[in-house]
Amino acid sequence: METNNTFSNLLKNFDYPRIEPSMKYAEKLETGSNWLGDINREKKQLQELQKLANESTLKSEELLKQIAENTSYIKDLVMINRETQLNTEELTYVMKSI
Repeated sequence: METNNTFSNLLKNFDYPRIEPSMKYAEKLETGSNWLGDINREKKQLQELQKLANESTLKSEELLKQIAENTSYIKDLVMINRETQLNTEELTYVMKSI
């Protein structure tokens, strides 16, 4: 739906062709046809940009998921490291006591 709204906004801001009463019928048709061609090119370009934006969003979401997974993994490693250090300190204390 947003594509249609954006396209409507594009039409509002688009320069409409000047078709003068003195123009021949063929000139009027050509002017109108050129104008419609311009609109279609703009619409296709807009759709392509939206497609690229959607693809970029999906890639960003996937990267964020990977970052979250890696962060969780690193947190687990830090916890294991702390536990290992505590165990080592306890063993050192016990060894000194003996």
